[in-house]
Amino acid sequence: MISYFLLLVSANENESSNDLQSRVPPPLTLSNFDNTLLKGFHMVEFYSPYCHHCQNLFPTWVEFYESNPESSGIRYFPMIRFYGPNSKLLASMTSSSRTIDTLNEFANEQLLIWNEEGDSKFNEDDFVGLQNSMIDNSELRKVLSGDLEVPKLISFWPTSNDQLNDSNFQNKYNAHAIFKNSENLYNFRNIWNFVIRNLHKFSEEHKLEFHYVNCKSNAALCGSLGFSELLNSNLKNLTPRIVLYLPKSNGNSLFLKPSLIKNRKFNHIVKFITNWTYRNLINSELQDLKINDIKNFIVAFIQVNDPNTQVLEDDIILDHLLQPVADLDSEVYLFKSTDKDGALKLLQDQERNLIDYIKIDEQSLQDKISEKLFISRTRSTFPMFIALKSSSLYTPVYQSFTSKEIRDTKKVLSFIRSNYLPMINHLSDDNKYQVFPKRMSPLNSKTEKILVSITDFQPKQFFEVEFYMSKVYHKFQYLRNMKIFQKIDKQRNEKHEEVNRMKLNDATSDDIIDKLREKITESYISTDNNLFPVYLDLDTLSKVASSLNWNKLDIQKYKVGDSILISRFTGQYWDQDLRGRQLNIENIDETVNLLKDILKNKNSGKSITRQSILLTIFQVWILLLVIAACLHYYKRFQIKRAQQNEKMKGLGILGLSADSKFD
Repeated sequence: MISYFLLLVSANENESSNDLQSRVPPPLTLSNFDNTLLKGFHMVEFYSPYCHHCQNLFPTWVEFYESNPESSGIRYFPMIRFYGPNSKLLASMTSSSRTIDTLNEFANEQLLIWNEEGDSKFNEDDFVGLQNSMIDNSELRKVLSGDLEVPKLISFWPTSNDQLNDSNFQNKYNAHAIFKNSENLYNFRNIWNFVIRNLHKFSEEHKLEFHYVNCKSNAALCGSLGFSELLNSNLKNLTPRIVLYLPKSNGNSLFLKPSLIKNRKFNHIVKFITNWTYRNLINSELQDLKINDIKNFIVAFIQVNDPNTQVLEDDIILDHLLQPVADLDSEVYLFKSTDKDGALKLLQDQERNLIDYIKIDEQSLQDKISEKLFISRTRSTFPMFIALKSSSLYTPVYQSFTSKEIRDTKKVLSFIRSNYLPMINHLSDDNKYQVFPKRMSPLNSKTEKILVSITDFQPKQFFEVEFYMSKVYHKFQYLRNMKIFQKIDKQRNEKHEEVNRMKLNDATSDDIIDKLREKITESYISTDNNLFPVYLDLDTLSKVASSLNWNKLDIQKYKVGDSILISRFTGQYWDQDLRGRQLNIENIDETVNLLKDILKNKNSGKSITRQSILLTIFQVWILLLVIAACLHYYKRFQIKRAQQNEKMKGLGILGLSADSKFD
């Protein structure tokens, strides 16, 4: 049960809000705050009638209260905060978007967090009646063959039909032998329940069905799906698997990779599976949408086609991309669009807005390099792929000039995997390995950087952090692309000069054509020098630094508003500008100048990780062995060379020196 309150920061109330005020509980005051929040959970908006944003939010707040008698949350100015018993502050809302959906999402997420930690116990009876049923063998075979009209989200369990069925699936912990002895399965049952509840609208609209399968009663089928581990008798180390089955025309099945939810907290698993299902239902539809209908998604990859020249074969690659996109640990969407004019207009508008945003004087650029740069990085035949990111004025373009290139699944996937992160990301202990992968893939570059900005999520400060990261990202991205363009232009000129020389030397037409066909090696979609801005809560800096082994980072010296530039893979970091001052959100140009310096290979940074003593000793021993081996072979070489020199001097058959044998 959650209560909703408004806390007036000012004593006077705007009369225009009286009507709305009558529809929500009376405002809290400093005198009744603690007593009112003594028990249960509470959603509180910190409101001031002199705050313009507060006044704009208030109608939404009233609608949220009236439509959600079961929700909770709070944070920002207008500040929405979530309180527990005894007016204990548990969380604050960090999302800058204040809508019914975001308020609901925050409230439900906080309920999951604090229920999990024991401040409140959810009642299993709340989930009785959920549209979740066991699916039998014959029906499962139909699903596997694609014989279904409605998508089905199915969980596969390491149990038998006798152990887990519709009559005991919702049993309490102590009333179910499997759950009592296997806490991991009990926890996953609760996760599954929350996912179903979060997606209940799809079920009510007959757009999604929920089922579960007992693998020990369907051993052959589970084995064929690659779930043989679920046939193991040791239940304590097993986690059910999840598959989204689609009508056959849409590719039939999408598997949730276990690694995507491994080591996550309860509420994060619920949220991830919910979002994973939601985005894959959208992706699988592959509807032809207008660009304006897509541009607000966090990250959207769009196949843009010309309606006058498109053919059915162009869409085949989209079906092949569904599972790889589903495997990405990010909110990535996949669309197609024949709104060719809308896409080209978007790219042109973005470029103009980008120039204005970063304050680049286009007239000062020699030979109008910005116009040439834009054409160079966006020119392509259709269909083409673009990576549209929310709040970004830069859209990467996968350029193709033949049908073979745009249908090359491997190359298109490389483009997607190189650009799937949002423009600005939240670095936390939960997603640290998404931002800083443990291993560098062949797609990655050693020159990739993460710009970490430290925040406390206070409204004004957080806005300044977002502005700083956006400004630095766009300025550096433009400079990076300019450098790539200059390299491309140089390679192109060198190639044409070589062709002209070949013509003067009467080279064959075949040789000239081969030379012209040589590809330019530089590319705008290369991951070299990619920059990823992230924000990090000051309170979690220590935990994240410890888990990522940043043991040479003096975390005590950093404060809210400071920034740290960290190499994504090589263990270097920079926290001072070229003048030796701490990087800070107040100094945008100084951060950009540092990045430019690094781009020119003039600044190698400092090591962020201190090696262990054992590793250092091991490396010293290896070095000593290498030195000893080199000395050994050098000594042998010297002896051999001395012997060779003696032979070269030579003595005659009479024992005379070579100089005197002909005297």
